[in-house]
Amino acid sequence: MSQYGISTFAVFHLPLEEGVKEIVERGWKHLEFMCEGPGEELLEWSPSKLIEIRDYLQYHGATTSIHAPITRINLASSDVAVREESIALLRQCFQIADVFESQYVLSHLGVGEDRKESLRHCVESIQTIIKEKYTSDFYIENVPPVERLLGGDVSDLIFVLELVRHEKLGVVFDTGHANMKQKLSPIEQFQLIGEHTKVVHVSNNYELEDEHLPAGEGCFPWRPWNELAKIKGIDPLYIMENKTINDAEKSKRWLADLEVSRLS
Repeated sequence: MSQYGISTFAVFHLPLEEGVKEIVERGWKHLEFMCEGPGEELLEWSPSKLIEIRDYLQYHGATTSIHAPITRINLASSDVAVREESIALLRQCFQIADVFESQYVLSHLGVGEDRKESLRHCVESIQTIIKEKYTSDFYIENVPPVERLLGGDVSDLIFVLELVRHEKLGVVFDTGHANMKQKLSPIEQFQLIGEHTKVVHVSNNYELEDEHLPAGEGCFPWRPWNELAKIKGIDPLYIMENKTINDAEKSKRWLADLEVSRLS
């Protein structure tokens, strides 16, 4: 059976500790800490607070992962100082992940002018972190198809994966990002990157904006995508990246029903 988790994006309206406890009380067993916007509070917690929350989560049988900050990290920058600051921030995320015994840390690649040069900067930055031998895996993600944003084309991810070539480096496939209008369909994108996919960010939209709708709303091609995942033998962790816990629960039910119909 598939494994399901939830992004703390769903509780951005609450202080982080309160949001974490709300998620756990609703029965979720995996939390992906989104360290963007209000979620950056995680980076400000003291060592004792991190241990306190880790112990709380472990007592309730909940595991974790970390989505590194988005706007403050640019692994692709041509500015050495910006890359060094980005690596330092990633390093902090991995150190927190070690405390939490997290499965992975996820990062976007960043923004660059010269695509090939920018991708090589990404490779060097990722290699720097991997060489430090943290316990958590390092995942990179497909992003919305925005000009100069690396990862909007899955070939960017493939380039990085092939140059880094490390067992701890994998992919988070974001269904909402993949569904936004671009040259390749979500199915074509997954055909290229599926074998590297460890985690799926679950949300939906109507191709124009990253709306973070529940899985059953919008127009992402779930059934053919699910069949392709089955053919490829991929059984990822599904993280609901929706605006509320209620929407995340809708997504989880939709995926569970889809899996039952596939098996019947």
